[in-house]
Amino acid sequence: MAEQNASTPTGAQKEAEPKMLAMFLPGNSTVELRQVPVPTLTRDTDVLVRIRASTICGSDIRCIYKEHLGQGPERYQNVIAGHEPCGEVVRCGKGTRRFQPGDRVVIYHISGCGVCVDCRKGFMISCRSEKFRRAYGWQRDGGMAEFCVAEEKDLLPLPEGLTFLDGALVACGFGTVFEALTKIQVSGRDSLLVTGMGPVGLAAAVVGAKLGAKRIICVDRDEDRCVLGRGLIVRALSRSKKGLEGQIETASSNGGGQEGESEGSQPPPELHVICSCSGSVATGNGVEMDGDGISSLNGKFNFSSKGPEGIFRMPGTDAALDLIRCLCAGGKDFSVKSQGLNRNAGAEKSIDCSGNAEARALCVRGTKDFGCVALVGEGGKLSVDASPDVIHGQKMIYGSWVTSVWLMEELLCQLEEWGVHPEDLVTHAFPLQKSAEAYEVMSKGGKCGKVGMVVQ
Repeated sequence: MAEQNASTPTGAQKEAEPKMLAMFLPGNSTVELRQVPVPTLTRDTDVLVRIRASTICGSDIRCIYKEHLGQGPERYQNVIAGHEPCGEVVRCGKGTRRFQPGDRVVIYHISGCGVCVDCRKGFMISCRSEKFRRAYGWQRDGGMAEFCVAEEKDLLPLPEGLTFLDGALVACGFGTVFEALTKIQVSGRDSLLVTGMGPVGLAAAVVGAKLGAKRIICVDRDEDRCVLGRGLIVRALSRSKKGLEGQIETASSNGGGQEGESEGSQPPPELHVICSCSGSVATGNGVEMDGDGISSLNGKFNFSSKGPEGIFRMPGTDAALDLIRCLCAGGKDFSVKSQGLNRNAGAEKSIDCSGNAEARALCVRGTKDFGCVALVGEGGKLSVDASPDVIHGQKMIYGSWVTSVWLMEELLCQLEEWGVHPEDLVTHAFPLQKSAEAYEVMSKGGKCGKVGMVVQ
């Protein structure tokens, strides 16, 4: 579909058309910035969007930036990169019905055929047409540019209460976790286990808390990511509405007390972060280890806990699993020796955002009997013992890939109502001219959250 790509203008138009800055990913951990023609509308339903923000996804790093590994829907076809764009409408084709110039929009990052069964359900991510399914930034020009042409059916209105960076994060990561957490029906009755504390895992913790989860347990093996991620989660939730901000301030000033909460308000969830690093000694507030595992857990963490002292450091995933079960039991004494056969200790709902086989196994094993697991982290394998880890525990495992158009629109409205700003997970924002630096920061991980581009 060369007519959609700003990178392939016709000969006579090359000199006459206005130019824009755009970014490409040739592989080998490199970025190319090029001056290309501003794209034109080729269909009556096309819309020209001025990009205001575009963020970097881990799949860009995994499948395109380092080397071109993607196949099928992940195959990169040397187009303008970026599948998390947000901006404002500049021009509309004569056949458009909903949007007009000046509207603030998020671009759903897959353009489907629109008529297959999955597209008609709103899941253009699962479009069955090999001919017409095109993902922005993968098979058609994406958002790492000053302008992008999108089909009107791929646009979602950005609420006034959200920023362009907020919208960019919703276009993939936040939309992905909202779909998954909705599938497994996270509620106030649940502890939520999150494995992997990259940007998607952090989004899962924030959305899970706003869906009402009473306890959030996040696990990662990178200590820098654990410390940074915990702070970003707290920052995002402390700015949100529904009384949480006031409760956090009260807890901080009163040593974790519950005074000052309004009657009937949602209590703040417990937040626990576990670093499942290798080592001989586990440290952390209130945790003691003996030869049998965890012997006691004294006290609980809430949002008043700050900095590295709020991180449990456990010697590997087995010890992390013991701690997860202990935390989900309400912090009561939990002896591995006496409770080893009690499979009903664990999180009611779990989500893996890591794509790592060891973390995925922990996610499944850390889920209690009759619990639900959602897998959203791409790549890698799932390796568990089917009978003890899944079948005998009557657990349900869901695969979840991005989200539907209608649920993403619901999320945008919900975020505005919650007062949650996804941009609070952004640690680095660059102008488009510094794309190479942005991708380098994101590819190193660890000491960064979400990385974005802001287009002036």
